[in-house]
Amino acid sequence: MCLTETLDEMVQSGTLSPELAIQVLVQFDKVSMAELLFSCRCFL
Repeated sequence: MCLTETLDEMVQSGTLSPELAIQVLVQFDKVSMAELLFSCRCFL
């Protein structure tokens, strides 16, 4: 929630474009999923 809220505030203030904010979220999701998959494999 904090990341999306921060990105939204940055878009609202004009610091960040909406397109870049979406790219940040997509990249965050990719990295988070990769880390989750890696962590799960370590336990198997």
